[in-house]
Amino acid sequence: AVGVRKGYPALISKVNSLQKAKVNVFNAVDIFDDEKEIVYRDSCCHYNMIGQTILDKYIANTISHAFLLYLLESRE
Repeated sequence: AVGVRKGYPALISKVNSLQKAKVNVFNAVDIFDDEKEIVYRDSCCHYNMIGQTILDKYIANTISHAFLLYLLESRE
C-alpha cells in the first residue's frame, strides 16, 4: 500500500505533460467517484463485476473517442 500511496501521485503528476506531448495516456483515477455500489472484491485492487464493467466502459469509450479524433485529424 505504501507503493500505491507514493506511486499514484507521481504517475498522475505526469499525465498532463504526457498528453501535451501527444502521448495517448488516460487517467481513470476518478471513474468510481460517483458510484454508490461497491466496486472492489477485496481490500487490494481487484474489481468486482460492477467495477470491471465501469472500467470496461471507460476504456472502450476512451479508445473510441481517441480513434475518432485521430480519424478527424488525419483528414486535415
